[in-house]
Amino acid sequence: MKIIITLFFLSCLSVYAQDSSIESIKLKTKYETPCFIIYMKAANIIIPISDLNESIRLIPEQWKTESERLSFIYGGRAKEVLKSISSEQDKSGCNITNLEPYSDAFYFIVRSLESGRASLVLSSGELLDELYIRRSTHYKSTSFYVKKGDYPFYSTPIASPPPLTVGAKP
Repeated sequence: MKIIITLFFLSCLSVYAQDSSIESIKLKTKYETPCFIIYMKAANIIIPISDLNESIRLIPEQWKTESERLSFIYGGRAKEVLKSISSEQDKSGCNITNLEPYSDAFYFIVRSLESGRASLVLSSGELLDELYIRRSTHYKSTSFYVKKGDYPFYSTPIASPPPLTVGAKP
């Protein structure tokens, strides 16, 4: 019985290892102000408010193409993120947000991380220059890591498609 359980466990690990990929994303090591900050366990996420404004500006009144549809969706998410930002600032000079990590609007944050438009700051104040992302098609998730081998500080409930460039015209 122990052999069967061990073989099953090893086969699951094998599927997971073959099914996922890890990529390194270069991050901003300086952040623009005004900005907003999201507190996470392993690292805090800082994003310029100008990225929100640009995504909102690019919302089409009607969409006909897939690119316009995605601009409509991400612009709507940017509006939701903007609503969650308080006037209170932390020591970094960024406005604090109380965005729920598994809300639909949080996918704007995910896109900022995937595209390298965000900054990650450790509690020590150190700005990180890269982030690791593991995409798993088997588990249909995307996980974000500060260091390889660490536990993820955030995982999406479903796999996210390749990143869009924030502020890019469709």
